[in-house]
Amino acid sequence: MSSLSNLMQQCIVVSDNHGDQNALVDLLSLYNDTTDLFLHCGDSEAEEGDLIWKKMYTVKGNMDAVSSFPLTQTIQWGPFRLFMTHGHLYGVKRSLEELTAAAFQEQADIVLFGHSHIPFCQMKEGTVFLNPGSIALPKGPDPKKSYAILTYTPEELRVQYFDDRHLPISGSSVVFERDKIGKDQSDRTEQLDEGGFGVDR
Repeated sequence: MSSLSNLMQQCIVVSDNHGDQNALVDLLSLYNDTTDLFLHCGDSEAEEGDLIWKKMYTVKGNMDAVSSFPLTQTIQWGPFRLFMTHGHLYGVKRSLEELTAAAFQEQADIVLFGHSHIPFCQMKEGTVFLNPGSIALPKGPDPKKSYAILTYTPEELRVQYFDDRHLPISGSSVVFERDKIGKDQSDRTEQLDEGGFGVDR
């Protein structure tokens, strides 16, 4: 597990750019001074030696040819244990059942995944599941190129989705109470409220 100290209380989560490296370079350039943690949920189709990996953590997606990319990563971000994977090995297009089991095994507070190209953000039994969507090839009822920014305070975890122009996507913000994360909250579910967000994985 990677453990990062002295982090700012913000991280960027992106996925499925499928060869559009400029989209990742833009993110790194725009947010370099405001966050220390950049996460990529796979299918970058980038080379192992690409300079973006000096700043950005990634996992191997089903379209990534680089065999050295890890299939999963577990990272400590402040008070939260993050578990990141692409999702294809856990059948996320069908359900979150297998991914939920993996999250339990990893004792994850937040699970990050891609593969479906559809943004999704929901709490299940005290664990936040988040798909940032695709920054290049969005899918779903109302497809928009997207990525997610996570921020936290002593009271809450906030997720906000942005489009490829780096503007907030309407109706795509969700807030979770800090003291609810990491606890069994099977009767508590929150998800994004419009634009197709949270409809599918």
